[in-house]
Amino acid sequence: MTDFAPDWKKQEPISKKPWVDEVYRLSILGMSYDVAWLAVSSFEQELDGEDDGVELRMADISFEQAMIRIAGANPQRVLLMTLLHEVIHAIMYQSGQIVDEETVRALAYGLLDVLRANPHFVKFLTGPIR
Repeated sequence: MTDFAPDWKKQEPISKKPWVDEVYRLSILGMSYDVAWLAVSSFEQELDGEDDGVELRMADISFEQAMIRIAGANPQRVLLMTLLHEVIHAIMYQSGQIVDEETVRALAYGLLDVLRANPHFVKFLTGPIR
């Protein structure tokens, strides 16, 4: 989506939450993305284009830097949805597909709901391939 502002790394990482330690790097279609959990509930992102300004974001992704950053001071369900949303952006980008935010949002909500409501399906998908 965008390159991060030079000072984005100065933001404090999130205080330790047990499940955050498990997700600090993701392999997405063979590319390794670092995941930075920031101790904020949102951050400002400068807008490019005619209507310059800033908007509040809960996450963003830099394909060039292979980095996802998440505003980690939010409820766990929001964080799950937000991370999955950014993963879908990475999948689509690496597949050469251009999709709008509404499509990414719908996929993230739908997939998270299906995966959480059907743990047996997750086990089936991630189990051994014979």
